[in-house]
Amino acid sequence: MIEKYRLGKTSYGGEIYWLEAEKPWEIPALRCVISTGKLRKEEADVEDAISYFNKNPSEAKDLVGRVYRQKHSSVAELSKEGVYLKGVSRLFTFVSWMAIGAPRGIQGVGTEKSLRRVKVKDFVDNGEKGIKELCENSFEMYKELARAGYELEDARYILPLATKTEEIIQVPLGRELGKWSNYLSSLYFTEAGEVGKTLKKLNLEKSGLDISELPSKENYMPLFMRDKIPQRKWLESAKGCSYTPYFDTLVMSIKGSIASFHQQVRDRQERILWPSWEEVVMSDKYVLPSPLKPRSRFIGGIYKTAQDLGEEFWKDSKIES
Repeated sequence: MIEKYRLGKTSYGGEIYWLEAEKPWEIPALRCVISTGKLRKEEADVEDAISYFNKNPSEAKDLVGRVYRQKHSSVAELSKEGVYLKGVSRLFTFVSWMAIGAPRGIQGVGTEKSLRRVKVKDFVDNGEKGIKELCENSFEMYKELARAGYELEDARYILPLATKTEEIIQVPLGRELGKWSNYLSSLYFTEAGEVGKTLKKLNLEKSGLDISELPSKENYMPLFMRDKIPQRKWLESAKGCSYTPYFDTLVMSIKGSIASFHQQVRDRQERILWPSWEEVVMSDKYVLPSPLKPRSRFIGGIYKTAQDLGEEFWKDSKIES
């Protein structure tokens, strides 16, 4: 039996829920559904899945077993609680993952809605001039690429961080949820601060602990370029790793395939030498997967608009925009 409790909303309409389950595999089963958007080969959302698993409890365990055997190993990290965040931006989910994973300071697992299931009308609009038009143009390009036969796995590169998404995160009550809520509260973004404040209150009520800890600063994406200096020194001192300027990241002394940047974040295994937000905003460079390069002239126009807007907002100290 899965129970869902509404904790609050963000200023941009995102919804914050607390999940509690009778069996430890029930919330991981919801994570399977949030990723694919399907249950028994039919379209389904989290609410559909809760209703179904409450009526058919054995199927939640079976689903987790099948997904685990498909090598999605984190779904087998079981617990009876979770945080469900609905209608939040990709910016929020991106920064929310940064500190999660034992090597990065906070124990936890989770699953985010696949961008292949994005609805082209869903994005966060903070009212700043130019953002709504930019998002609409990005979504139109996304639809055009899909119609032209491009894989959605590639087409999603055009989607802005304002795109709405959802995720289920399972972080243990007490110290770990306290650290995560403090981390979110310390960031520069409205959504993160509001979610962090809500979860800190929940953690105090559920665990009785008022946690003041934060994950180490090397797990943050620095705001300014100058903030990278102490971070770089700490990371370069880590044994078994070497800093590679070409990739502007750390290379670990292990063998493996090259995964996407976002997937590395979600796998929770690597410490990453983050660029600063200042560098990201002020840079005129962008990355496209090889299949999209024939369309680079058209896509580049959208990126150029985004970069110009970002630089203008940064100079006006509108960091969140």
